Amino acid sequence: MIDDKDYLQQKQEWVKYRLDKLDQVEAKLIEMRKLAEYARESILCSQEIKELNVKVNKLQQEVIAMDEHSRRFWLDYQ
Repeated sequence: MIDDKDYLQQKQEWVKYRLDKLDQVEAKLIEMRKLAEYARESILCSQEIKELNVKVNKLQQEVIAMDEHSRRFWLDYQ
């Protein structure tokens, strides 16, 4: 019974952690969408396009890293 309780507490910690990371992912996705909308609605020079692409790519990598880390977090408790 104690093992079940510990397991459920660990699972609950992971769910809280995962939800926090998903909130952070959502914020980055919203930022990416705003950058895309800005690019669509603006006339940009090639340098501005490159800078926006760098920002979007950086955000994309952060999203991927957060998602992977928050998934692995649970495996660390197994």
